[in-house]
Amino acid sequence: MKTGEDKGNNFRKGGRYLYADYTPLEQNIDFLSQLKDFSSLSDIIFQAHNDFENLRSVLANAESLESEIVSKIDQLGSALVDIFGNFGIRYNERLRERYSIPSEADPFVIASSTLRSNIIHSREVFLKQSDSYRKYIYSRIEGSLSSALEPLNELISKGYEKLPYIMTSNLQKGLKISIDDTFGDSRRYNILLINTLPPNSFSLPENSPSLSYSLSVKSTEIEFWNQRRKVSDFGLKDTMIPVGLRTPITKKLKKSLDFLPGIDKEAKSQRAPKFVNVEDYYLYSANTDGKENLLVVLVDNLSKPDDNLIQIKYRISELNHHDGRTATTTTTNPADVSAKPRTHYLEYNKLPRIDFTSSEQGKVQDILGIKDIAEATDIPEILLLGRAILDKIELILHHEPSQLALYSKLSSIRVDDKDALVVDESKSSISLGNSNIVAYDPSLVTIFLEITAKYYSPIIRKLKEKSPMKNELILRFENADGSREEHSLGIEELNFLLKRTDGGKKIARALEIYNGDKDNNKKNMITSSDDTAT
Repeated sequence: MKTGEDKGNNFRKGGRYLYADYTPLEQNIDFLSQLKDFSSLSDIIFQAHNDFENLRSVLANAESLESEIVSKIDQLGSALVDIFGNFGIRYNERLRERYSIPSEADPFVIASSTLRSNIIHSREVFLKQSDSYRKYIYSRIEGSLSSALEPLNELISKGYEKLPYIMTSNLQKGLKISIDDTFGDSRRYNILLINTLPPNSFSLPENSPSLSYSLSVKSTEIEFWNQRRKVSDFGLKDTMIPVGLRTPITKKLKKSLDFLPGIDKEAKSQRAPKFVNVEDYYLYSANTDGKENLLVVLVDNLSKPDDNLIQIKYRISELNHHDGRTATTTTTNPADVSAKPRTHYLEYNKLPRIDFTSSEQGKVQDILGIKDIAEATDIPEILLLGRAILDKIELILHHEPSQLALYSKLSSIRVDDKDALVVDESKSSISLGNSNIVAYDPSLVTIFLEITAKYYSPIIRKLKEKSPMKNELILRFENADGSREEHSLGIEELNFLLKRTDGGKKIARALEIYNGDKDNNKKNMITSSDDTAT
């Protein structure tokens, strides 16, 4: 296959890729290199899976062997006690009485006790060696998982160029940012980029499982997020957030805070809103789900995050709609209980939801659900806070993919809400050693790769239809000067690579290139013919 680019890059500038009939490819990428790269990485992963399964079998049988050997040793020890005991009673006791031999000098007693001691010692030595062997197998298991993780990380962290565009263009990109307190200093953020493939995003069967994967992003390399931030760092000052009611309230009103909004109880004189200025509050976490929700958590003391904690849930569509521009200026202090009610211009279900937790008040839920508080609150100002945080989050979501890949590592893969892979840099492995792989399910990883492969199949189908050669996938590249190059990839070359493992065969079928059944049919026909001739 001829390529005009570096091996790791599937994109070319100054020209365009064409099908064999010279119609433009849907995405201007070296699809054949991408396909071969995916197949090669899949083969490495499945070879590692085979090692993993073989080693797990060895481990299980080694543990059975240990139990069997120990049982046999214990049986031997018990049998020797009986044999020596019977011989001593019948024969040796008479010798000891006849010749007055003390037990410590009795050769028979010495021989029997020495043998029993050697058996006990051998048992202990065997268990130690067996444990060493088990640790060795564990280390090999972890090695096989690491061998699978490396190509998975290569495939997914560089998904912008290694995964099919039909797949990546349908991903919902969520983000989780939270203070990293692993080392107790709380000076930096953990950033997790979560990519979810929603149901029915492609013409797959209705019962196809959902997929998601996450990447851990090194925050120290990302602009703005390379250190902990206060609300003031987002360019906002004197942002007032309601946290409940300032004056004591009746039990009846206090109880109403836990219910749905729209409550309009009596005793309005008791409904004096309480506000806090969050300018110096820290952003403790910020999460987006890639769809409609932004969840922000602010704290005033990182060492006591559960005290004076403000949680705000925004609808992103409202942040995009209002964008903070509808806010009206006012000289009224929101903390002033005599402030005039503000216009409650948003429907309740479009208001941000604010919850507040403190050691003094406990948890106060859905504060803006109380009409008096909502009308006394500068809603646009709170929306402006959400918009400012979202703008900084989008610095990550819209970061140059090739640069972001340099700072990203695969963190997890999920299939139908089940963990296929979990990597946690702060934890040790599931068994022994130094691996950070805390969960790995080869069968679920195989499903993930199989579904990914199906997103290549529409282009492969068109390549086969348009290729003049039956067993060749052909692309042409038209340079800026009008000259053309031809790129080809043999279907049998991919099959040879993928048919070496059962997982690879599943990928070949998903790519719609598998010919193994045809080969088997030919062999069966030849065998049948030979039998007839005989």
